[in-house]
Amino acid sequence: MRRTRREVMPLIKLTEKSPIKDAVPAPVTEVRRTRKPKYIVDDTNEAVARCQQMFSKYNWKCVTTEQQLLDYIGEDKEFGFDTETTGLFWKLDSLVGLSLGREEDCIYIPISHKVGKNYQGDKARLAEILEGLKLDGFNAIFDGRFTKKDIGANLTFVWDAKLAERVYYMKDWGNELKKLYAEYIDPNEPVYRYGDMFSMSYDMYDAELVGGYGAVDAMKHRKLANYQREHVPYESALKVLYELEIPLLHKLIEVTMTGIAVHEENCLKLQESLRDDLVRIEKILREEYDGVNPNSGKQVAELLYDKMKLPTIEGRTTREGVLAQLRGPDGKRPEVIDLILEYREVKKGLGTYAEKMLAWAIDGRLYYDYNQVGAETGRMSSSDPNMQNIPKDNRYRAMFKATDGYTMCSWDYSQQEVYVLAAWCKDPALLEAIRRPDFDFYQLLASKVYNLPYEDCSKHGPHKAYRNQMKSVSLGLNYEMSTYSLAGMIGKSVQEAQKIYDAVYSRFPGIAEHRARTHEQVLRDGYAETMFGRRRYFAELKLPDIECDNEEVRKVAESVKYNKKVLDNLIRDAAREGITVKSNLGQKWHVRRQFVNTKVQGTAADMTKLAMLALMDSPDMQRLGMRMLLQVHDEIIVEFPDEYAEEGGRIGALIMQDVCEKLIGIRGRCEPQLMKIWEKD
Repeated sequence: MRRTRREVMPLIKLTEKSPIKDAVPAPVTEVRRTRKPKYIVDDTNEAVARCQQMFSKYNWKCVTTEQQLLDYIGEDKEFGFDTETTGLFWKLDSLVGLSLGREEDCIYIPISHKVGKNYQGDKARLAEILEGLKLDGFNAIFDGRFTKKDIGANLTFVWDAKLAERVYYMKDWGNELKKLYAEYIDPNEPVYRYGDMFSMSYDMYDAELVGGYGAVDAMKHRKLANYQREHVPYESALKVLYELEIPLLHKLIEVTMTGIAVHEENCLKLQESLRDDLVRIEKILREEYDGVNPNSGKQVAELLYDKMKLPTIEGRTTREGVLAQLRGPDGKRPEVIDLILEYREVKKGLGTYAEKMLAWAIDGRLYYDYNQVGAETGRMSSSDPNMQNIPKDNRYRAMFKATDGYTMCSWDYSQQEVYVLAAWCKDPALLEAIRRPDFDFYQLLASKVYNLPYEDCSKHGPHKAYRNQMKSVSLGLNYEMSTYSLAGMIGKSVQEAQKIYDAVYSRFPGIAEHRARTHEQVLRDGYAETMFGRRRYFAELKLPDIECDNEEVRKVAESVKYNKKVLDNLIRDAAREGITVKSNLGQKWHVRRQFVNTKVQGTAADMTKLAMLALMDSPDMQRLGMRMLLQVHDEIIVEFPDEYAEEGGRIGALIMQDVCEKLIGIRGRCEPQLMKIWEKD
């Protein structure tokens, strides 16, 4: 059970009030993942009373001997499971106790309470007993790391209720046990959090008096798991769980406990380089643009819209997407905008990556979390820190290195989402192009859109800029990006962006046909599904376009709903009369853009997860000593002992290609890259 957030000393931040030159952070060399000491009031009597009131109705007990544990388990093999810890971070925090639960009873096993009696049996024997059980968890990766570290147990989770809820309905990843239990099992059960029950760390209380708090959670895990197993919303959900997500959670315990080695020298070099960039940009802004503060939206707006008289696109906003589209009378983007955008990018790179990676490292390694179904498409996300958003710039990637005696190996699916799109749309021209040994989708798009020789649009050809532009176009196709948004990304007018889209659809009509089929199916069924069977439901589609209790006003709003300006005025006028009018059109339009992307990105996400499983389960990879370090969307980074890296890279690429072909029917391309530092060609 998670208790408190990790408290990390904040990095120095730039503010509007501080002079820019004084705001550049000092070099970071010390570990900052330390906890701030705070005064805690002893609330033992109150906490015990709260526990007595809350948990006395349950059949729970505290177990402190092996015989008591064996007596409770009996012949059963399946239980709910939970842990209590001193905090959230397995590397710095400790296991306090364990819980096992059936639907009718539950136990708490104190491990390291500072008050009262702890488990007296042998820890290795305890691990052995637990390893023989099949467990229902809730956020099982968290529990699995602590039990592995503190008692050496590699547990077998057969269900994770939090993960199942995400796969079933794509509910917010932050869903909590108590809320789900009240929703599905007992609506009268109070929803409470740790802070409602205790003010001290859990190990400061006697387990005999407060152990019900932990024990009852294990029972709830079991009840909730059984409910979910009996109420499967769609048949393939069990396939996604049993064949992919539950096996993967065991692998992620291992991956997140391995971490990755940090290259301290490169981190410091990058910090210095980025600070120099900030100073350079500040100097230009100070000398040529009246010292405008790029951190101040107000000052930037005054410069661009008042002094330079640039046209407004979305009012006086200064967000990056709009700034990228602003043009002067000569049709070009003013230099000051490039400087402001560069400054913001450099500042983010310094504070979010260059400093944090070194500051968060422990004994030379960085440890991070994965949110296993972090995105609604099924993609994983990363946090504490976010390793999936590391810029592709090799200066940032070079902050990470192979462990001494090991060589890094990186595999990625070349243009993975393009292959998935081709498998979905079955466009003859695209399928034929994929079969070319020199196939490059961005190069192909550039040559088709601009009627140029294919060879001239390569990465190193004379028209390579067009190829780079097509990366944004490809994203636009998958995300159904508006021409307005695409124009901002590629620095073109809306009319030019529309011509590019038209050219793509005319040359690959199967893409447009797939889009139409997908929209028809999702609007009919209410969900999009990946090739592996993962579904994403779009509940927003059931919302009315206009909501209003006043029927007369609602009818008027319905009649003008597609005229945004008129509708906005009506909403404001109605509000003055105390009438609430809500338009759901924007929300419904937004989810419609997710239909195609869910099928493409979702299938790609399933593919990469299946590849992780295949690699970690491979006898060859185990024989060669592979250790998985990172997954970044379509890229998987591992390390091998130096002498096995070349063989491992070659075999691993074949494994990943096999996974791709089995899932989508097309054999994707995947090449290994060996390196001592994480840098990409």
